[in-house]
Amino acid sequence: FLRACYCPKTFVHHRVFAFSSKGEPLRASANRKEFKHDIAGPLCFAGDIIAHDVPLPELYPDDIIVLADTGANSLSLKTMHCSRPSPPVYGHRLNKSGYYEFTLLKPKQEIKDMLSFWSDC
Repeated sequence: FLRACYCPKTFVHHRVFAFSSKGEPLRASANRKEFKHDIAGPLCFAGDIIAHDVPLPELYPDDIIVLADTGANSLSLKTMHCSRPSPPVYGHRLNKSGYYEFTLLKPKQEIKDMLSFWSDC
């Protein structure tokens, strides 16, 4: 099978959501104008686009982007190709205030840990 990035006609359109670091859903407003964003992944070529022209509010450091409908294999199939460290993994739940609470389930892989993988070979 071909990865969707190699065959755009079969591209799966993931829903993309933006949240503040406190779990508040972000929407365009006077303080955050809406922009079209391209969401890209960590691969080594220009075809690693997850979504094109996604209308999201202006984003700042510590804002959270959620890619829905991605499945469970993204980390179980991870390789050390190009020495890419693993990203953090978060779980989420809706709290009584109507905001999402994000819980760190697995921290990002630190560069030193990724390097030790290769030095232990």
